[in-house]
Amino acid sequence: MARIGFISLHTSPLDSPGSKDAGGMNVVEVHQAKALADRGHVVELVTRRDNTELPDVVEIHPGVTVRQLTAGPTEALAKSAQEEWIEGFSRALAQLEPYEVVHSQHWMSGVAALPVAQQWGVPHVQSFHSVAALPGDPLSEGEPPESPGRNAGERLIASQSDLVVAVSQYEASTIVERCGADPSRVVVVHPGVDTELFHPLDGHCRPWNPEQNSPDEPRQFGPVCVQPNPNGYLLFAARLQPLKAPDLALVAVAGLPEEIRPTLVIAGEASQDFASYRDELIDLSQNLGIAHQTCWLGSQSREDLARLLRGARAVLVPSFSETFGLIAMEAQASGVPVVSADSGGLREVVDDGVTGVLVAERTAEAWTRVLTELLEDPERLCTMGRAGRERALTFGWDDVARQLEEQYVALLANGPATRGVAEEPVATASLLDGVRRVLFCHAHPDDETLSTGALITHLVSRGIACDLVTATRGEMGEVVEGPLSHLAGTPELEEHRIGELAGALRELGVERHAFLGTAPARAAGLPTRLYRDSGMEWILPGLAGPADATDERSFTFAAPEECTADLVALVERWQPDLMVSYDANGGYGHPDHVRMHEVARDAARQAGVRFAEIRHSPSTGSGNGIAVDSGNEDSETPTPEPVEVQWFDLPETLPVVAAALRHHATQLTVQPNGTEVVHSGGQLEQIVTSVGLARG
Repeated sequence: MARIGFISLHTSPLDSPGSKDAGGMNVVEVHQAKALADRGHVVELVTRRDNTELPDVVEIHPGVTVRQLTAGPTEALAKSAQEEWIEGFSRALAQLEPYEVVHSQHWMSGVAALPVAQQWGVPHVQSFHSVAALPGDPLSEGEPPESPGRNAGERLIASQSDLVVAVSQYEASTIVERCGADPSRVVVVHPGVDTELFHPLDGHCRPWNPEQNSPDEPRQFGPVCVQPNPNGYLLFAARLQPLKAPDLALVAVAGLPEEIRPTLVIAGEASQDFASYRDELIDLSQNLGIAHQTCWLGSQSREDLARLLRGARAVLVPSFSETFGLIAMEAQASGVPVVSADSGGLREVVDDGVTGVLVAERTAEAWTRVLTELLEDPERLCTMGRAGRERALTFGWDDVARQLEEQYVALLANGPATRGVAEEPVATASLLDGVRRVLFCHAHPDDETLSTGALITHLVSRGIACDLVTATRGEMGEVVEGPLSHLAGTPELEEHRIGELAGALRELGVERHAFLGTAPARAAGLPTRLYRDSGMEWILPGLAGPADATDERSFTFAAPEECTADLVALVERWQPDLMVSYDANGGYGHPDHVRMHEVARDAARQAGVRFAEIRHSPSTGSGNGIAVDSGNEDSETPTPEPVEVQWFDLPETLPVVAAALRHHATQLTVQPNGTEVVHSGGQLEQIVTSVGLARG
């Protein structure tokens, strides 16, 4: 039995699908949680508080609770407005008792939960449920711009999560190709469907006959909207937003011959990001002349949705993109054919020509033609309905829970060592015992001084030799505006930064330096390789993620085994007693930092050398991005430390560190007070003189 945390920041599992920003994701996570609980696990669904009338914790099923955390206003917010509360949610999450597995739903939850899971030393699993549209995608025409941090956030969680659970092969491919996930850490677990709740009318399907199927049977054939319609109704059930394309459904139905045209029932509400969209759709129905044959029902309970589905003649899913399309599976379970867009995960749900029809064209003419052919052939609709029911019976939630359970068990079996955290806490007083030479492993020029300059200065003063290996030359970095700004983007910047680094190392007293990929930090028999800067993007203040485009020569593009072999070669030549590098999050999320952590950790293991991770207190900068504090003055529950940290408070090193930082003039400016620096991007940061080391 495991204690599992499902993280759902932007939408509460208690919200009805079709309301606010609730949709298929809410259905999937709630049913997954219930099915896991039925298998003996304890699941807590954690969400941002948007309802002050509910208690902090609500039980919704034996073994399943929903917990609200306060982050920002305690009211419903548009999804696009919640990004600024990711950091606050992360801090609140860190105050909870650690879960054994953290499973985040959607990108904002992942960005908030990933550093907490890493701090706890537990596996982080990510489900996306949707992936950001690329500029120029057709669906972007009707959508607002993506949240500023979404693209970088998705790349961060795709690359750093222990496992990504996709709902379809389509979504899995998108996450690998667009977000850079390792294919070996992506699995597909299709959602299930409740075939007891969603079932055919009277347990079977029968052809539609207006003379037999009276509109006076509202429970059998759904609601009577405005006026009875002997042709029954078609159903569109989704949030009202351009992505779901309800306008295409309206125009397609309006094009049907009046003698066979059913009523169009639209079940769903507009979220705050699309507050006026419902009114626009109502105006469209009036302009099309079908207002009297359009029914607006709003969000439905699961029970009412099931009744609506089994009374419909067909369900329309014209979305631009669906990672799976749960409503299509629920329609099939109800014995109702699906007419859907030929896109995304819908191709894996709808068996084209068997359980419904996939429409490749996004024109009203094409959709009207398909609907006309189906409505004029009731027997075909019935046959499709029966086939859909048979297909749905193979998608059970218990099987979904079993697949998830297998993945969780595999992650837990690997243990926290796979996350760069010691398998057992060790007494850090022994970290420097017997150490005569330390190899610091950093990603870019200036990292060594910003992050560990104080520690290097201190160790050198104690007679401990310090060496440095740097992965890249910082050629992608910004340049401080001023006399050197002309170097930005030029080949000369690389050479200049090599010279800056050399000057800083002289100040610190570093004995030897090498660039990874060049002798002596190159595996035997391989030609020299220059690992290039991978670049990064800011997701939130203090939290970075992968850049949108990465050079194939970059450090993160290279095979990790090659990078590790290079570092092992250096270790064998220089014989350090201790290797020091970033923590599992790379300090603040930079992909090159994360890669150097992995490479240094693996090289240390292969060479049998002690390895330590750098820690910084949240207030000092150069730290963990969304910092996870060791405690909170307002909380009775301190955040647990997965390992002990040996702290070095070294204020006496400040003059030396400041002098070394002045050499990195293209990257930062030391303030006149000598205690702060301003980075090329304008960020003000205190010079770090307090450094922690944790056994890794």
